[in-house]
Amino acid sequence: MSITIASFDGADRTSVDEAYRIGVAVNDADLPDLPPFCRRRFDALFHTPLPGTRTLWALARLDGVPAGFLQLDLPQLDNTDNATEANPTSSA
Repeated sequence: MSITIASFDGADRTSVDEAYRIGVAVNDADLPDLPPFCRRRFDALFHTPLPGTRTLWALARLDGVPAGFLQLDLPQLDNTDNATEANPTSSA
């Protein structure tokens, strides 16, 4: 069993699509009474970042199969010693 974690950004459409599918699976399993995981809102996170925030993304694969993703928001203007794990999700 092999686990790999790699950073990605909005230009890597394959990783964005894999992360989105993970988000859908997690939302459906954990929050079935809430609206579905929105593709447009997810894509907007890549091309319309929060002002004053640097966002890092990572995709985890288990034996080459996408298994989870991380969105880490790093404030750049104030509270620069903080970080926010915005969408911790795993389909494993």
